[in-house]
Amino acid sequence: METGVLKKWNDAKGFGFISVTGKPNDVFIHISSLKLMPRKPQVGDTILFQIEHQPNGKTKAYNCSIQGLTPISSKKPFNHSPQRKVARNKKPSVLAKLIPVLAVIGAIYLYQTFAPQYSNTESTPLPPNAEGSAFNSSSNFSTSNNFSCEGKTHCSQMVSCEEAKFYLASCPNTKIDGDGDGVPCERQHCTSFWN
Repeated sequence: METGVLKKWNDAKGFGFISVTGKPNDVFIHISSLKLMPRKPQVGDTILFQIEHQPNGKTKAYNCSIQGLTPISSKKPFNHSPQRKVARNKKPSVLAKLIPVLAVIGAIYLYQTFAPQYSNTESTPLPPNAEGSAFNSSSNFSTSNNFSCEGKTHCSQMVSCEEAKFYLASCPNTKIDGDGDGVPCERQHCTSFWN
């Protein structure tokens, strides 16, 4: 074992140099060689170490200890390095496990609540007096004030294209749209695109 005095120490980088009496060059020391010490080294500490000769001609201290300090014998030595602590794998909490389950249940509930309404409106025709019937436009609202369902069912009973549109949109059991295209009385009253 060699003995020397810690001449320089860079705490942020974790290394320094030991001055040894009778040797012309200082010996490099790294914090990793002092793992079992109860504290970080300080300039002026007497260091006990072994020398390792590097291929580049420099020397490095290993198996080091600070004179006068008892090495730590516990399983957790003093952490000399300023490294960040790595987060350990934590088990997810009960709440973290429940959130995805609750999200799936909520999505199923919303689907069952609202999807049937939308699918029914698309596949099932609405009653003739309903607002969303097949031929219900803004013109029908204006003409609905002039017409009422009086039991007329055929085009020969209609007076105008507007009345035929009103009956088709609002009155049940009409027989005024033979081809089912939503335009009533095409031969008699609603003969052009502009009617």
